[in-house]
Amino acid sequence: MCQVDLKTGRKHIGVFKGKISPGDVFAGGNSELLCEILGAQGKDILYVGDHIFGDILKSKKKQGWKTYLVIPELQNEMHMWIGLQDQYIKIEELEAILSNIYKNMDSCIIERPDSVEMYISQIRDKTIEIEKTYGFLGSLLRCGQRQTFYSGQLVRFADLYSHTCLNLLYYPFFYLFRALSILMPHEATIDFKESS
Repeated sequence: MCQVDLKTGRKHIGVFKGKISPGDVFAGGNSELLCEILGAQGKDILYVGDHIFGDILKSKKKQGWKTYLVIPELQNEMHMWIGLQDQYIKIEELEAILSNIYKNMDSCIIERPDSVEMYISQIRDKTIEIEKTYGFLGSLLRCGQRQTFYSGQLVRFADLYSHTCLNLLYYPFFYLFRALSILMPHEATIDFKESS
């Protein structure tokens, strides 16, 4: 790891050995060396990167660092999501109707009712409509109502993500970021309003 001269922007010759002062800039090195120099453990470091494998997955698995993935495309994804909100709501409504139909069936019913096929077809049509809006490559995070593989990796390995790391400026350094509570599939089937 080499120290960078802030006036010239050039690296000092040789490997840095010494004490780090606030404002020092370094280049090169590796995660073990950085932890050693800082006297920090995995959870003490928030690593910001823009590559899901090279930055996020490796630093999380190797050092246990907290990770922040920068996804520049996220801003466009959010604008698209807001613009398509009515479409997604319609799909959710259709899926709720379909779910209600299935709720009243069991293994004794042999043939699928025509209404089921009709709702599945409507969901498929709405999904195609949404996909066309995203253009040739489609959404980075969604394929219809489902998450893409990339989206799954993002949720699994990145502790935080945003379209820019500048969003961190809006939080104090001691802020504790927490994920929303996500219901497990069996928990999501219980409607507390109905059961009380």
